[in-house]
Amino acid sequence: MGVNSTDNKRFCGHEFNREFLDKQVNNLTAQSFVFTGPEQVGRRLIAHDFAKKLMCNDLLKGEACENCASCLSLNKNLNPDFFEVAFIESVEEEIENSDDEEKEGEEIAPPKRKPAETKEIKVKQIEPLLEFLQYKPQISRKRVAIIDNAERLNIEACSSLLKTVEEPPPDSVLIFLATDIKRLSDTIVSRLLKLNFKEISFKQIESWLKENYKNCKDIPEIAWRSRGLPGMAANLVVNTDGLKWLRQVDKEFLDLLASPFYKQSLFLDKMAKQNSSGIEKIILEWLFLIKYYLEASTVSFKLEGSRPKITQKELAVLAGDLSNFIDWNKRSGINKRLWLENIFLQYN
Repeated sequence: MGVNSTDNKRFCGHEFNREFLDKQVNNLTAQSFVFTGPEQVGRRLIAHDFAKKLMCNDLLKGEACENCASCLSLNKNLNPDFFEVAFIESVEEEIENSDDEEKEGEEIAPPKRKPAETKEIKVKQIEPLLEFLQYKPQISRKRVAIIDNAERLNIEACSSLLKTVEEPPPDSVLIFLATDIKRLSDTIVSRLLKLNFKEISFKQIESWLKENYKNCKDIPEIAWRSRGLPGMAANLVVNTDGLKWLRQVDKEFLDLLASPFYKQSLFLDKMAKQNSSGIEKIILEWLFLIKYYLEASTVSFKLEGSRPKITQKELAVLAGDLSNFIDWNKRSGINKRLWLENIFLQYN
């Protein structure tokens, strides 16, 4: 059961993992898996494909038939034999001017919400999963559950899952998805079959984009900017604003390096007033661009325009300073503008 041409069009890379999982469909050597790797690398898409094949009642040449009750209901998100747990940021409701009775036909404004401090998957999200796994499949060959963002499972949630992972119910498969497996309980990880999903090469993403997005004129640039992540590449094809934003950030960074300090100070003052996530997003793009100039001789894609007029050594030091700032950026009580100015002052 190998990877076919249809797969090659749907998926980008990960051939070994996909072939391994295809063999598992009819001959499971484990009932609990963990797929680890960065966001948008393709592990989530492959996990759902693996689940569909496990559940399908009439596999055709190793592929889900798309016509049985299991496939049809899964496509509509109505399959009773599929369960997914993901981190959902908790919210605290602020009840303002609420009435117990709603007037018919009157548009009701949604309640104001604010994020809660918790950023973890708790036991109350796992309890319905444990109940789900107690029952036999209703319309599918297997019952499959996916736990996304599994590294966010708190201690109590991991403890509640341990017995299920050690002694999984018959006809059930549990798939953990984690970006940082080191944050997932060692006790859980030691009982899972681990598959690592690594970034895809520039050439492979470029070929995949050409096959799927024939009318896109920016494929080489998008393949390079995708950082080895097919999901990011696909998003940049359809999200032209995202591509424009990256180009603009790159231009501003190069202009910043070439500007006198008083102009740098004005730009950095404006930048420092953004929230921490906005600042981090910009600096991560700067670091990606610096990495390109440090490794340009080994990169297949060639960026138009002249390189920054600072030495390779200075670029490497700048990358280290900016990486260090990202850690401090998440803390409160620091003067971000002053910190950034001190970084760039040394290049004037």
